[in-house]
Amino acid sequence: MYKCIYCNADIIEKSNEHIIHSALGSSLQSNRIICKECNNYFSTKESGYIDNKFVEQFVVIRNLLNIKSNRGKMPPVIKKLEHEGSAILLEPGGRFAYQKSKREEVKDEEGNIQFNISAPNLEKAKEQLEHVKKQYGKGFSSLDAVLRKTYINQPINLKLIIGGEENTKAVAKILYNFIHYLDRESIITLPSIDWSNVQNYLRYSQDPDNKDTGIDYVNPIPYSIPEEDLANYVFISGSEQQKLIYGHVIVFGHITFSAIIHSEYEGADFSYGVRQPVDNKQEQIFLELKNQKFNPDVIRDKERYLEVNIEGMRNSLNKILKIYTERARKEEQDRIISKAMSEVFEGYDGAYITKEHIQKLSSKIAEDFVNWRYRIDTDSSIDLEK
Repeated sequence: MYKCIYCNADIIEKSNEHIIHSALGSSLQSNRIICKECNNYFSTKESGYIDNKFVEQFVVIRNLLNIKSNRGKMPPVIKKLEHEGSAILLEPGGRFAYQKSKREEVKDEEGNIQFNISAPNLEKAKEQLEHVKKQYGKGFSSLDAVLRKTYINQPINLKLIIGGEENTKAVAKILYNFIHYLDRESIITLPSIDWSNVQNYLRYSQDPDNKDTGIDYVNPIPYSIPEEDLANYVFISGSEQQKLIYGHVIVFGHITFSAIIHSEYEGADFSYGVRQPVDNKQEQIFLELKNQKFNPDVIRDKERYLEVNIEGMRNSLNKILKIYTERARKEEQDRIISKAMSEVFEGYDGAYITKEHIQKLSSKIAEDFVNWRYRIDTDSSIDLEK
């Protein structure tokens, strides 16, 4: 029977613990490292909601990149945004939408009623139409609807605040989980180690001024991560010479943290890691990584390394935004081509593409591309009843 790594009690009732947070797209988990009581504890106010608060730091990135949890749950919609006096929201994938529908009632001199309805999407427009039908009946002399393609033409401020006590605990917890996952999956064999310091810090909220965790763009990681890679990484190392067990947590391939989880280590050197892609459930364990010398001052003397870490974070976020921009551009271009193909060949059963098809297709793609590229608002009539 395994013992809980947080309270040392026997694990009688198994409880799954994610090594990397599920909301970041990870599926790597174990039911051999934590008891149910301790697992529940980390979801309570008493623990500081450290898991939730760690994930919430990256909500903007999760939204832009449309990163689902390993259970397929969509990233949250970002609300409380404003554009030109109207409330807007950011839907998964970085798509802006107006938050509320509007319905304006206008009467002419003869008493005829006209409704002007605007809505963030077709579903909301249909809801408004149903409200009008219930209020005035289903008889309409005319019903005109347009689908308007509009663009955000002013900067939108999206806040991203990374750090804080919950963050430091969450990073240490990931590394602490990972080393015990490796041990209990027989990937490594840990010597007898007194974990009371990290247990007291994570489980019982002692030593609140822990300084052994922080943003770290100074210490090298034992693996070369491609710039376009958005996977989550965890690396754990033990150094007999430095008497340290330390590790790195890399979120979305670019945002890096380090932590020391033991400072009196006397066992053999080791270094392992895991790569968890955000778009599938197949993690990759790295074996026999190069053990690199770790500079603990980077996280213990944060002021000394503040400037370089801030610059590293800025560069990392810019790289992630660049990846998002390229993805969004390709998705929109694919949508333009798909839409044009559908419209040009609707109802056509012929075996060959004619010159007329090519001309229409070229014209349609060019028109939609120019409108998108130069952010030109466009209207197209639609049948809202259908």
